[in-house]
Amino acid sequence: MEEKNNIPFDIKTEIKGGIVYVDATGKRNLETVLGITKRTIEVCEEKNIQKALVDVRKLEGKLRTSDSFSIPTEHFEKLRYRTVLQQAAVVDLKENLEAYSFFENVAVNRGYRLKFFNSVEEALGWLK
Repeated sequence: MEEKNNIPFDIKTEIKGGIVYVDATGKRNLETVLGITKRTIEVCEEKNIQKALVDVRKLEGKLRTSDSFSIPTEHFEKLRYRTVLQQAAVVDLKENLEAYSFFENVAVNRGYRLKFFNSVEEALGWLK
């Protein structure tokens, strides 16, 4: 279990078919999302892989709207998102549609290839 600012989260990564699979558990907040993003980028860079599927369905709580805006606008570039990770599919629960729809729009409007899905199968279809 990783700890960042006393907020616990767990990230498991696996490589399959040229895609980094990330399974995240813990509390859904700015620090956790940044930690997940940072670790995903590190694995992509280490393994020379440019695509990731990030499953956040096990995260608890909701991301604040201000964080959904600041992560793609302020933090992604600092994490070298665009230069390492070329395409990311995020799998989340359907009840989080409003929140992740806003996050996706902000990211896409800034040139990131990021899309949210309700199922792993749909996400994989988009990544391939």
